[in-house]
Amino acid sequence: MIRTILLVLGLALFCGSLYACAKHSIPEPESEGARLYVQYCSASGCHEAIPPQESSFGYWQNQYKRWSDNLRREGMASPSPAEDEIILAWLKKHARGSQY
Repeated sequence: MIRTILLVLGLALFCGSLYACAKHSIPEPESEGARLYVQYCSASGCHEAIPPQESSFGYWQNQYKRWSDNLRREGMASPSPAEDEIILAWLKKHARGSQY
């Protein structure tokens, strides 16, 4: 009986961790947009890249401008204007509520 309960609890924890990983993953991780996003987002060591599906594109537009302005002001590596376009297109494609 106890063995069965432990087995069920272990299985539930395992399934829960798989769900959490799948829910919070970066979409199209091999794409140029994802690669650049992760590269610049995590480069400062501030935090891990946040999956774009967690917020709307309007949110990402505001955050991206704020974030890139801060990087440039601090003299840190920041995306070029061409990279800005690639990253923003990728964020738009994968933001919560996207119709893609």
